[in-house]
Amino acid sequence: MTILRASGRRKRARKYISLREKLAAALSMLLPQEQRDELRAKKVPAKVVIGLFDFDHAILHALGGPDIWPNMTPLLRVPHREKSRRDTSTVAKVDRITAAEIAHATALAAKGVKPMMAPGVEAEFVREDNGTFRRVSPAKDPELYRRPKARIPSRPFPKGQRTLRSRNSFQRRQP
Repeated sequence: MTILRASGRRKRARKYISLREKLAAALSMLLPQEQRDELRAKKVPAKVVIGLFDFDHAILHALGGPDIWPNMTPLLRVPHREKSRRDTSTVAKVDRITAAEIAHATALAAKGVKPMMAPGVEAEFVREDNGTFRRVSPAKDPELYRRPKARIPSRPFPKGQRTLRSRNSFQRRQP
């Protein structure tokens, strides 16, 4: 379809710009200026520019992070691999700690004691039918979460009006 402008020249209809081209243009802005100019001079395809990046999860995928755009950050391949190496050790540590908590809860249950979480810890264990435990968030099951009773009172003196006593040495003198 051709459209004539007021000047008499034909207006070319805009061709559809694919999402791949738009993504490559957006990602190229994360590159250093020299590298971006070099890629533009060589007129590399969009697939090459996109291939320079990996998408990193802010909340780790292994820990339940969603695959939606607010949780993903584009990183160049080398820095992403370095971060992934560190993340792998973090996930392994979380798995070890969770396994230790579950083992402890199971040992307490064998003695007939209900596991109790420390204040501020946002998880509790619930016994399953097969004898194992699973973590439960207090937000989902608030009746399962119990806070230990404070041993030290929060206010060591009674809440009321205290009489003021002055140690002022400039008291009225008797004439």
